[in-house]
Amino acid sequence: MKDRLNFTAMAGAAQLFEGRHDFSSFCENAAGQTSTLVVVEKSAMLEWEQEIHLRVEASHFLWKMVRRLVGTLVEVGRGNPDAGDVEKLLRQKSGETAKWTAPPSGLFLEKVQY
Repeated sequence: MKDRLNFTAMAGAAQLFEGRHDFSSFCENAAGQTSTLVVVEKSAMLEWEQEIHLRVEASHFLWKMVRRLVGTLVEVGRGNPDAGDVEKLLRQKSGETAKWTAPPSGLFLEKVQY
């Protein structure tokens, strides 16, 4: 049986990603990055038939960043962390990455704009 997800909680948490933030808690090998600052122009959850989609538009992406964003949002939907916990991951730079990483299946790049 699939978990029921709280779409409203997920959508609220997804909006927290918008703006200029340090995404070191959401990437792999943050120490190996030149910079972990990313400007997210848009982060929105969409419901389509029986699917939930995350659409993210950003200046660039860090290694595994989107997989960690999705994994975190799924956990928010399950009621584990809440929006405050997500905000804390964005505010406080830590050596620890977000605990939840979505598998690569089901994730795809829609388009690239320059």
